[in-house]
Amino acid sequence: MIKEYLDRNNLHHAYLIEGKREEIVPELFEFINSLGINTNANPDFVHMSLDSFKIKDARNLRSYAAEKSFSLGHSSSTDEVFAKKIFIISANHFLLEAQNSLLKMFEEPIKNTHFFLIVPDTNFFLKTL
Repeated sequence: MIKEYLDRNNLHHAYLIEGKREEIVPELFEFINSLGINTNANPDFVHMSLDSFKIKDARNLRSYAAEKSFSLGHSSSTDEVFAKKIFIISANHFLLEAQNSLLKMFEEPIKNTHFFLIVPDTNFFLKTL
């Protein structure tokens, strides 16, 4: 179901997905694997599953996202060599300070870095996020 909304040739830098993490996360893993990105023992792939996403989590994420990618990928459609970093963060709650930190990070996206935020209810998010 998620794959219907994701363009494998033109990934956005950030997605906010509402639903049950136990249903969405396996679909995302399958989609990411279909891109040729390994989800096992890959330093450019991070999956965080938390009850509450706090400011310290946001700061750590921001720092890690800014680091250089370890692996290279290849786009069959453009013949471009690239390095993608993928972050899946699923949490029941994203604290306000953490949301503000994410907002700052998303306002200045890092090339070939993609975030998937999974929440049970998007109504608790800042409208600007």
